Amino acid sequence: QAELLGISVSIKEGEAAYVPVGGEGMHLERDEVLAKLKPVLEDEKIAKTGQNIKYDMCVLANYGVELKGVSFDTMVAAYVLNPAKRNYGIDDLTFEFLGRGKTSFKEVVGKQKTLAEVPIDIVSSYACEDADAAFRLGGKLKPLLEERGFAKLFTECEMPLVAVLADMERNGIALDASYLEDLGSGFESQLNELQEKIWRTAGGEFNISSPKQLAEVLFDRLALKPGKKTKTGFSTDVK
Repeated sequence: QAELLGISVSIKEGEAAYVPVGGEGMHLERDEVLAKLKPVLEDEKIAKTGQNIKYDMCVLANYGVELKGVSFDTMVAAYVLNPAKRNYGIDDLTFEFLGRGKTSFKEVVGKQKTLAEVPIDIVSSYACEDADAAFRLGGKLKPLLEERGFAKLFTECEMPLVAVLADMERNGIALDASYLEDLGSGFESQLNELQEKIWRTAGGEFNISSPKQLAEVLFDRLALKPGKKTKTGFSTDVK
């Protein structure tokens, strides 16, 4: 449901352009701009690189543009290179792989509620910086995927999923509510049976979810040998 405020592009390091189509200040007519850009955006032969490009695909689709030729997502590439990272935002990736900082979204928006309320000159500078960073990151991450043997995984598995996930986010997925209700009832029945079995083995009812009560049953009532000791008592974890 995001509003398309503008489009920023970069085709060369250090150069980027921003076309405003909404928000504060002067801007071009959105429909006219999209009509001009649509042939390029929908051309599969023109490769596109982006950061979290799935989001761009969803927003453009809301305006009748099907983004094609999507070949590289810097966020997905960073994930493939290191799935254990906590943050794959463009600010973090720019610092990690390009060795420099960049203006953050929070710095741009400030006390404003939305990006649409920010003056167009500030938005333009921020958007161009983002586009340039994504372009540079693409050039940096592609060879890293090759060097570390992840190029095939990225190209054949991860990138094709981007379009699929974009469609799922826009259209939703169908669920069989009746089947899920039956499944839930079945799981609940199994859990109740397991609970009864545990109580019979323990010789009485207790709160299975309580580590304290569980420890009393295991180590006092059943006299099992305790494992490692924690700050609150013996651990009841099982590996």
